[in-house]
Amino acid sequence: MSGPIHRVPRGFTPKSVSKDANNPDVVLPCALSVFRTADGGKTWEKVLFVDENTGCSDMGMDPSNPRILYAGMWQIEIHTSGRTSGGAGSGWLKSAGGGITWNAWRGMAYHILQ
Repeated sequence: MSGPIHRVPRGFTPKSVSKDANNPDVVLPCALSVFRTADGGKTWEKVLFVDENTGCSDMGMDPSNPRILYAGMWQIEIHTSGRTSGGAGSGWLKSAGGGITWNAWRGMAYHILQ
């Protein structure tokens, strides 16, 4: 993934936000990509991106262990003639490292994450 960025990209509207209850400086919003801040929003890093047609549809944090997160990714292409929904980019990913690293969990093709 890319290195830290200094602000969340313009037009970024998260679908969900996971916040570490033990460390309020750690926040992970979910939209087209998953971003992570560990300094209360001063800098952001893109930690999860599948492809240009796939976005984060929802994300949750294990209430007993904030280092475990789950992200749902959904592939959709919209054209004037219709849309294609679902596909190889869709599935669930799991992070056991506080959102820094992610692994395919359910339904996602392994090759997308390499």
